[in-house]
Amino acid sequence: MLDALNPEQRKVVTDVLDGTAAAVASRRARIGPPYCVLGPPGTGKTLTVVSAAAAVLESDPNARILLCAPAAFAADVLCSRLADASLLHADQTANSRCFTHIFIDEAGQATVPESLVPLRLVTLNCKAVVLAGDPMQLGPVVHSGVAARGSADGILRSGLMTSLLEQAAAHHAHPQARATVQARCMRLVRNYRSHKDIIDLPSKLFYRNSLVACVDDSANSKPPPRLARVLFYGVRGRQAREGSGEAPSFFNAVEAQELVNLVETWLSRGGGGSNDDDADDDGLKVSDVGVVAPYRSQVIRVRNLLRARNLGAVRVGTVDDYQGQEEKVMFISTVVAGEASVAGLALGFLACPRRFNVAISRARALNVVVGHPVALTHWPHWHSLLQHCYSRGAFLGSGSEFIPRLGGGRENVDPALDSVVGDVEPDDEADFEELKRAVDRMAEMSLLGGGDDMWPDDGDMMASAFQEDREWRVAL
Repeated sequence: MLDALNPEQRKVVTDVLDGTAAAVASRRARIGPPYCVLGPPGTGKTLTVVSAAAAVLESDPNARILLCAPAAFAADVLCSRLADASLLHADQTANSRCFTHIFIDEAGQATVPESLVPLRLVTLNCKAVVLAGDPMQLGPVVHSGVAARGSADGILRSGLMTSLLEQAAAHHAHPQARATVQARCMRLVRNYRSHKDIIDLPSKLFYRNSLVACVDDSANSKPPPRLARVLFYGVRGRQAREGSGEAPSFFNAVEAQELVNLVETWLSRGGGGSNDDDADDDGLKVSDVGVVAPYRSQVIRVRNLLRARNLGAVRVGTVDDYQGQEEKVMFISTVVAGEASVAGLALGFLACPRRFNVAISRARALNVVVGHPVALTHWPHWHSLLQHCYSRGAFLGSGSEFIPRLGGGRENVDPALDSVVGDVEPDDEADFEELKRAVDRMAEMSLLGGGDDMWPDDGDMMASAFQEDREWRVAL
């Protein structure tokens, strides 16, 4: 198993084996901060954790290892990887409170109290305490705004939205931290999921341009290499609200219809189109396509529309549903429409950069974002995506008529998607003018190269990003 690891992953395994990840540096020291494995999307952090556990058992068959995760799906993935490595077995005689190695996967999604449950079992003899995850993806789910952002009296100084992984990583990276402390953190940078064009934007916005695309391009062969891998399709829809109180769910019927039209047209005109799992290698199966939306109401509408067109194999879910998962092709519905509607959503799902990071990093070969460009320019991270598409000639639909077709215009767009776009006629003069102003702003910012300072320090915004009732989650 170790032969398949890259240098950063092997360094983690070595640190676990040689004591760098131990709970204490010496018998007389206090228990210190845990060892951190920071794994951006597609970098194989779960594989790294399982490989470290396998290496521990190979060197010491009597080792007692605890592997855990804060979410059921993450725990299922751990068990699946352990089973693949033949590391799962039942042992009813062992003392379950005496562990030599403790690993927490997806630790960025756990609140501090949740992380402390397994860490309560750490002793001075513990040979490794490892937190693996990514603070730049989905964080803990906290419904109380006060608990999420912390209190002025210092009792909850950081707030429960700040995971133990994030706090420990910041401690390790502090400029005044000792070299031995800084060595207790390893960042994985090699992405094995997505085409380079797809990871360029999240790498720039969240990871200081550190991600390296290592995927075999032949595995992500749709669309052809010369075509854009991240597209924006503008839709002038109207959002509506379902439910009331602190956890409303929004939907946009026009956008849902347009998104399904895009999926169906793309599949039928060369993107794929077979419901048969044994489809040949020249086309994608319908099951290779996924749709992500920020609100449950939109998920339900898109799913029903797809089923009505015999495309039920297309998986549809929220950002939470897709955390840790991937598809070859992703269509992203953004729901909001127009500047006037954004005022009430300033603290909603789309305002959260971490959710944006998860949404745009699920695709392996192609990302298609569907939404209203005027509304999305309200948030810096979505504005950056629009600039990214604009600068590459990959902006279609409403608003695209205002973009100067310099250097060939749509030549980088998959013809199967471009064929959906007809002549766009304004259905509302004010909306038409808003679109023109928004595209003008994007053009100006793209020429200036600005718009990437986008990480707000807003506890209320981060807390509200998780207000939708998770009990409504529908299985993919």
